[in-house]
Amino acid sequence: MMAEVIKLEHPVVVEDKTITEISIRRVKTGDVIATKDAGDETDITFALAERITGLKTNELAELDIADYSKVYKRLSDFLAPLMA
Repeated sequence: MMAEVIKLEHPVVVEDKTITEISIRRVKTGDVIATKDAGDETDITFALAERITGLKTNELAELDIADYSKVYKRLSDFLAPLMA
């Protein structure tokens, strides 16, 4: 499974690590199952984002909203078949 790379418009530094791009893989059924009890919709979204990007919550939280919206958009695209 090939990962898609999202280049950040606004790179961030977290714990002396500069993040300039994010690799995002497709969502697997196991990801959905593993995150179903994560809490409300926001908590589930962050839990899924962590799983498909390999980033931690504190790293995702530092992203500019314009960059996080790219991650969120791809995540929404992957989950669209579940909502149909």
